[in-house]
Amino acid sequence: MTLEDASRRLTARGTTFSVKTEAECQALVERSPNISQLRPRGGPCVFGKIPLSKTWFGGHTDLILQLVFTPGNTLADAHFEEIGSLM
Repeated sequence: MTLEDASRRLTARGTTFSVKTEAECQALVERSPNISQLRPRGGPCVFGKIPLSKTWFGGHTDLILQLVFTPGNTLADAHFEEIGSLM
């Protein structure tokens, strides 16, 4: 999957996401290893949040994601994690 394909698919799912350059990805790993679960692979990376569900009392469940790409903008690895909130 290319970065363009991934961006289209994320947009179609209502994902809030940002694309970072390889240098920005590397800086995130060095500054905040807890934010970045995957090491850069020479290309850009994507961080995002997909809204999954909301409850009638205000809680919600989201999926956070990190995608890393090769220098040729091909998907190399992905990490997904479900997070929930009561408010």
